[in-house]
Amino acid sequence: MKNFPILLVLVSAGALAGGIPATASTANARVGTLESLDGTVTINGTTVQKQGQLPVLGRNDALQTGDGHAEVILTPGVFLRLGKNTEARLLNDSITDTQVGLDRGSAILEVDELHQGNHMQVNMDGASAVVLKTGLYRFDSAPSTIEVIKGKAEIQDEDSHVTAKGHKQVALGAQLVETKVKQEANDDLAQWSRLRAQYESEASVASAQYIFDMGWGWGYSNWFWNPWFGMWTWLPGGPYFMNPYGLYFWNPGLVYRYYPYRTYGVYGRSYPHSAFLANPGGVRPYTPGRNVVAPARLTPAPTAHNGFGSVRSFGGFSGARSFGGRR
Repeated sequence: MKNFPILLVLVSAGALAGGIPATASTANARVGTLESLDGTVTINGTTVQKQGQLPVLGRNDALQTGDGHAEVILTPGVFLRLGKNTEARLLNDSITDTQVGLDRGSAILEVDELHQGNHMQVNMDGASAVVLKTGLYRFDSAPSTIEVIKGKAEIQDEDSHVTAKGHKQVALGAQLVETKVKQEANDDLAQWSRLRAQYESEASVASAQYIFDMGWGWGYSNWFWNPWFGMWTWLPGGPYFMNPYGLYFWNPGLVYRYYPYRTYGVYGRSYPHSAFLANPGGVRPYTPGRNVVAPARLTPAPTAHNGFGSVRSFGGFSGARSFGGRR
């Protein structure tokens, strides 16, 4: 993708007047970074404060939820979401061998991108689930079950293994028992996970637009810190991607084709891209849910990658760009 050096100068000059950082800073979104939380959340028994920079889980750290939820980002495009009264551990924080353990409760793993070199594994109750494809996976400890909502996973214990595909559930116990799931659960965790996916998709639009306006090239899959949303956003290396919930993530090179208005706002409203170029200093923080168009309502909808699956990406995990520091 081309860089736009002239545009970068225009934006930087306006940013100085409008209070936006004039230059990008380098930041790393590490495996195990706590992305979002509500209610009471602790790490190794210590309560996590909601203000300021959220912590990063170290190897074997235990993340516990009480009356709320927590979301952790793993490798680019992979989100681990914990339900209420849940405890999970980050067993291994390597990008080539990422392992999580579920000690109790329920969790959903959204895998939007999985490279050939990524080993993604979840352990629980003496069994392990190795994710083989992008998809959506659910883990429950009472009773102990692993559900492949979409995707494909190899589930094994000491004596046997099962390769489960979409709409299949494997019960753990003396032996692995695979059954078909007729209807996906719509409980508190499922609803919270879907809502978080919507926020991630909306923030992807704003981040992709900002990167394009700043004139930065973006040809690889990585995280990008969006200070107005207060979250890391995933940007694919290819043009766009549709996740298991039917929501889109955008590459900066294509975002304006389907979102001609800047969702992070000019003078508090959505303006065409051309209006920003005329007065780049008028940027104001974006209010989530007010300006963005729901990806499912795009007209016309994308067709080249209009389906569930990964698109091409390049590069590694470290070095995600940011246009502002943590709060």
